[in-house]
Amino acid sequence: MVQLNESVWKYVQEMNTYTESIGSDKFNCQYGNAIRESLIIDVTTKKSLELYQHCYIKTGSQLYLEDISDFNSSRLKLLARTNYLPLKQFLFRMHMSEDNLCPICDSGESEDLEHFLLGCTSLEQTRSKFFTLFTSFNNRNVSFLELSPRAQVLFLVGDIGYAFNDEIGSFYDVYGRMYLLELFRLRHIMVEPK
Repeated sequence: MVQLNESVWKYVQEMNTYTESIGSDKFNCQYGNAIRESLIIDVTTKKSLELYQHCYIKTGSQLYLEDISDFNSSRLKLLARTNYLPLKQFLFRMHMSEDNLCPICDSGESEDLEHFLLGCTSLEQTRSKFFTLFTSFNNRNVSFLELSPRAQVLFLVGDIGYAFNDEIGSFYDVYGRMYLLELFRLRHIMVEPK
């Protein structure tokens, strides 16, 4: 059982008492805008959330986060969008790795999200299988292979497909998560020490 720090617990009790005394509507009115503005500043100024700003197209709840039947791929998508996917570039930035080079191919490239999703030669077979699926998705609005690498990443881990319509958004949400999960599973197998 987790033991809460007594001072933290008192703080929570005091906040609950204060909120009840002035009413939750008044509390939200007084503090809601400040908290909202603070969150917007956090999202727009943090380097790690730069990709997330471009991924978040569809307003409202993020449907992929509500998909409890597919927790692992939803988790990976969130980590990818917030630049916290444990690839070598992230691990190097956090001082958890000596370098940022891709550990599964001999390209000498940094293992960032774009390299992992689009460029790593060791993952080419899986990439080819999924890119065939993405290409076969017959929609006149999007030709996946003709997109720039940055746009492809945004389709795979972002909500940019929803900017076209819900069908495109849902397709790339579901199959993008499947692709991410399969690549990460393969990476885990290839990188794990034997």
